[in-house]
Amino acid sequence: MLSKAQFEDVPKELLWDHCNGQCKSGTDEPAQCACSRVPLQSAFDNDSIVFVGGGLSSIEAAKLVIRAGKKPLLLERSAFLGGIWVSAANPESRVQVDPVSFRAVEKIDSPIVSEPDESNPFDSGYPTRAVVLQRLAADVVAAGIKQRTLFNVEVIGFKRLDGEKIELRVRQNGTDGFHRPEALWPKPDPPCPCCKAADGEYSVIVKQLHIRSGSLTHGLHRGFSLSYPRAAEYGGKLRRGIGGDITLPEFKDQRVVIVGMGAFGVENARRALRGGAKSVTILSRRFDKLLFPERISYLLRSRLQADDAFEDAKLTQMWRDVFSIVEQGAKATGLDRVILTPKSVRKVDGENHFIFSRGLPSMSSNCLYLAHHYGLVSILEDEIDSFDGDGSVGLVTKKGQKIDADVLLLCLGFGTDETVLDGHVVSDSFFVDGTSTITHNLRGDRVNGQNLIGAKVKASNFLISYYEDAQEYERSILRMNEEPKVFEELKNLEPSRNYGVVSSVDYFSTLVLSDKLARLTDPEMVRILEENRNVRADMYENLLSEADFLALDERNWNRLSEHFAALTGKAVLKYPFEK
Repeated sequence: MLSKAQFEDVPKELLWDHCNGQCKSGTDEPAQCACSRVPLQSAFDNDSIVFVGGGLSSIEAAKLVIRAGKKPLLLERSAFLGGIWVSAANPESRVQVDPVSFRAVEKIDSPIVSEPDESNPFDSGYPTRAVVLQRLAADVVAAGIKQRTLFNVEVIGFKRLDGEKIELRVRQNGTDGFHRPEALWPKPDPPCPCCKAADGEYSVIVKQLHIRSGSLTHGLHRGFSLSYPRAAEYGGKLRRGIGGDITLPEFKDQRVVIVGMGAFGVENARRALRGGAKSVTILSRRFDKLLFPERISYLLRSRLQADDAFEDAKLTQMWRDVFSIVEQGAKATGLDRVILTPKSVRKVDGENHFIFSRGLPSMSSNCLYLAHHYGLVSILEDEIDSFDGDGSVGLVTKKGQKIDADVLLLCLGFGTDETVLDGHVVSDSFFVDGTSTITHNLRGDRVNGQNLIGAKVKASNFLISYYEDAQEYERSILRMNEEPKVFEELKNLEPSRNYGVVSSVDYFSTLVLSDKLARLTDPEMVRILEENRNVRADMYENLLSEADFLALDERNWNRLSEHFAALTGKAVLKYPFEK
């Protein structure tokens, strides 16, 4: 259950307008108030363009639909907009891609707040959770999206009908469901008429269905239910490191063990150090988790906007530069034994490629690089085998190492709730059942098997951010719905490169889709993609040029290095990357 603390910095514009029991009119009928329950069926009509989920992706897509003169309808099963930035992000969470990439393209003239707080050595200038939520709230208000949202509504299933219509099965959960935070909206006694019960299940007919629940459906990961011997007797704090379930003060003088080395594992290592942990140990099942220094995101995103970015020579040089930066950082901090092994690097046609499994690489890893160098973080290729029991905080790894963990964080990643896709076929990580009117944004977070990135895998839109998903894909989908022949051309295109060295993975299907979009002949599609690229190129140049970004990155690195050096009595490790 989400706590009240998790909502302290959530703008009210993102929250369901609940009356907290103040709508009673003295009769059995509810008075008119902001949360009065509307009959669910009356919200739909045969031309409804429905978006499932109220996170960043849906908000951006809905903005585009509204701008095109159409009326979207958002279905959100919780009592708030904002998705994982409300429910899973910690108060100290930051965007994992550079601050230019993670912003709406229509805000080309708005400044980037990139000057870090000099009093906080862990500050990097990357957007914080609070900043992201403030931006989302401003967009929701400007576009009137909240008035187009049904809260506490869950999609059970759907099917495609003759004539391209879609039958959608939905359920209104009422206000007593799991996703209604009790701390914000306590149950009035007696309950007010508009909050009594769920409205039940309905079937409705809609024109388009766009499932934007993404693939970061936290809480589904089975690993959180520990099945290790004597796990029930563990005497420390057991948390997931998401949603503020452990605060910075709780790390003070604690021996912290983090299971998992994905984005939240890296983030929680930084949080633990900032909170004053006595030690931090990361257990990674395999050393096949790629860690990118922060400057890599900027390098990739900015260079891919150039007109000649996808020429073989340019792509090869870009990936050589990426590998060189990773290598410089890893060797300078001793992380080469972790991230430059045969489990994470492979040569294909003479070029180094990165291998990573289960999830995208963490893009905000400068802190982990430095903390490892100063001996503040230990990274072990190992797993938990059992616990000591008897209320102690000890655990034993599969390699026989004994570790004491006052705090144990299970940063085991996120599951993807695919229940609504049962019986349906997804292609290109977006399109469902062979139509452009039913889509699902599985995107790049849904990764499995052995994966490869580098010069021989055409990365026409590698490291796509949520904002650019909307601008690239949602605008494309709108065009395909206006002109079905464009979608037919897309389906008939074959990838321009051989992806045989890569397992069949949804993430690389996304790359295939980007490649296909770039080769469509429809003049409007050509214009949309060219406009997107030109706008992004201008943003990188005008909002945060490469020289400005590198100066910022170097300043942030050196400030944190000086902090760690003062803690450990070691020499300062200056910025190790070539200018």
